[in-house]
Amino acid sequence: MKRYMIYAWMTLLCGLLFCNKVQAQSVKNLREQALSQMSRLEYSLAVPNWLRMTDVSNPELEDLAHLADCYRLMNRFQDAEIWYARTTAHVQATSLHWMQYGRVLKSNAKYVEAKYAFEQSLRLRGNAKMIQVELAGCDSALLWMEHPTRFEIINEATINTDKAEFGVFPIGEKRVYFVAEPEKQDGRRYGWTGNPFLKLHRADRSQMRLSGKQLVDYPMNQSEMHVGPIHSNRSGTLFFLTRTYPGASVKEQNMEILIYPFVYGEWLNPIPFVHNNPKAYSVGHACLNRNEDVIYFVSNQPGGLGGTDVWYAELQTDGQWGKAMNAGPMVNTPGDEMFPAILPDGSLVFASDGHPGMGGLDLFRSQGSGSKWTRPINLRYPINSPADDFSFLLSQEGQRGYLASNRYGGRGSDDIYSFIERPIPIHFIKVCVLDLETNQPIEEAMVSLENANEVLLARSYTQAAGEVVFRMEPDKSFILHGSKKGYYPDSTQLMRIEPNSPDTMYVNLYLNPLLVKGKTFTLDPILYNFDKYDIRADARIILDELVMTLHENPTLVIELASHTDSRGTDAYNLELSQNRAESVVEYLISRGIARERLKAVGYGERQLLNVCSDGVSCTEEEHQANRRTEFTVLSY
Repeated sequence: MKRYMIYAWMTLLCGLLFCNKVQAQSVKNLREQALSQMSRLEYSLAVPNWLRMTDVSNPELEDLAHLADCYRLMNRFQDAEIWYARTTAHVQATSLHWMQYGRVLKSNAKYVEAKYAFEQSLRLRGNAKMIQVELAGCDSALLWMEHPTRFEIINEATINTDKAEFGVFPIGEKRVYFVAEPEKQDGRRYGWTGNPFLKLHRADRSQMRLSGKQLVDYPMNQSEMHVGPIHSNRSGTLFFLTRTYPGASVKEQNMEILIYPFVYGEWLNPIPFVHNNPKAYSVGHACLNRNEDVIYFVSNQPGGLGGTDVWYAELQTDGQWGKAMNAGPMVNTPGDEMFPAILPDGSLVFASDGHPGMGGLDLFRSQGSGSKWTRPINLRYPINSPADDFSFLLSQEGQRGYLASNRYGGRGSDDIYSFIERPIPIHFIKVCVLDLETNQPIEEAMVSLENANEVLLARSYTQAAGEVVFRMEPDKSFILHGSKKGYYPDSTQLMRIEPNSPDTMYVNLYLNPLLVKGKTFTLDPILYNFDKYDIRADARIILDELVMTLHENPTLVIELASHTDSRGTDAYNLELSQNRAESVVEYLISRGIARERLKAVGYGERQLLNVCSDGVSCTEEEHQANRRTEFTVLSY
């Protein structure tokens, strides 16, 4: 018997060692595959592999950081924030991890939290000069969001999709060209985003509003990689197209400019721009000055000041473009400058992440020419936002135009927005944030004002009295959100404000104390398809609020409970509710919440809130009250 036991234990031990070896080899293979995908810029393909490797009790620091990097590079900043938070919680987190965390916090308009992250990066001997620029941007953004400029930003929803649209360029008075990822395409997809490659589109224009989106059937759109943006001379006889050169490797797939003559309604063969060298570096985003004798473009060629810089070349007497020259240190920084545009008054607008800004790419304006420019001025909020803002176009009268942005509240990725200058609003909302249980004001709560489409209009933090004040326009509806670490958030919708209403409206938001062991919170109704437990798109919106609550309170451990009504058998309801609770937990894990912080429990019909048990006749509303999803604080 002893010999049998010894053999049995040896067999079990060998089996465990073999399983561990196989598991280690599997992890190694996954990691190598994910790293290879990232080296090819296929971030969307790498994400599932990193998610599998981080769904363990003690994930590796670099696995966490790589997943966060993928989400950041895909412009999925909320996901990136969650994973950088887990990265920086690691004892071996570096100054670079904290720096990237601060940047995605800025992109999510969390400037107070971003300042803390940048200060941590500085403490770990990060780049002091770069960090000071980021801190200055945080301070300015807080002020700009409290005092927005007079521009109204309008999402061109009839042409925008959940994919990318940007780069508006007018064709006469009634049409525009722009760049977009086609909604339907059977060909190759870009591994960076998982979407089709960018192609040239056009749309109709009426009073600045765009409609009638159409993929153009032009020769340049036949390229197998990215096509656009486009720019032309005033006569419309020369078009300067940016495209991605279809090189044999990622290193050779750089941007280049092709010059297309357009004569008598026909596209002639393109002429390569003289400064193209796509196997070595990128050249793109061309625009002409008012006299059309200077071309500005973007490049990461040697001799620049950072990543991509604004460069220029002058037209020679023989009709050729002269030497490429850098636009100089007033415009260019150690970061990236791109999408230059010359405005009707001759000034330069460009996008940059190297000057103090609100987050991501901001739009800046400078006076001058060539390599001599004034200090750039940030165009402020709401032209700029916490996310990427770029591809600026201004009308001749200077009061309206277009820009592109991936700001929160859009249709999806990069969207095209029109803007128009409005009179300064004379109505105000005074918001007081209170503790739900004590009715006392809450200091340093974050309050956000959004329009009816959930586009962020302004954001501020409460003072000792728990109050903030926003300007608002009449004839509009608004949404107010209030939140603070240690509390469950609150929001309210303000219906249309009448022009003759009082100058100031008073609104209270009540935040529910969160860190109370055993306390239960009921989520907004999470709807499921009949007899199913898959998480629907409308449920993700509700669950994403819980994701952010868990993210902002990283020590919180909860039980996630699902309840049914009494219809159906007890056993069926118990199994269905358990499956639904587990689906919610798996969704939260996919959004970066550690598995050990979540416990799924299905209660079926065991905890009804009313008398609607088996055999009792009840209304649908009464049954709905029992169909609920709750979370209970287990520890914090």
